[in-house]
Amino acid sequence: MSPYIGITGFMSGDEVSFVLESFPNNSERKLMVGVLASGKTIKGIPNDFLNRYPKPENMGNIFKIDKRCLNFVHLNSKKPPLFMERFF
Repeated sequence: MSPYIGITGFMSGDEVSFVLESFPNNSERKLMVGVLASGKTIKGIPNDFLNRYPKPENMGNIFKIDKRCLNFVHLNSKKPPLFMERFF
């Protein structure tokens, strides 16, 4: 396990690339690339905050396959998905 610096709210792969420019290849820290998703956006319904919640079909273009990255989707939902119900 290694330490990481987490940033949530990326909307484009260019934003991630820009931040990665400041991470050395041999750093012990990783960049946590956080992308926001909501119950609405996962179903293809536009969220009220269009500049914070990318469309599901665009999420794959945000994440980088890079040893310095940890890629995460942060789900904001009023109703947890079925697989989470056992935890609540």
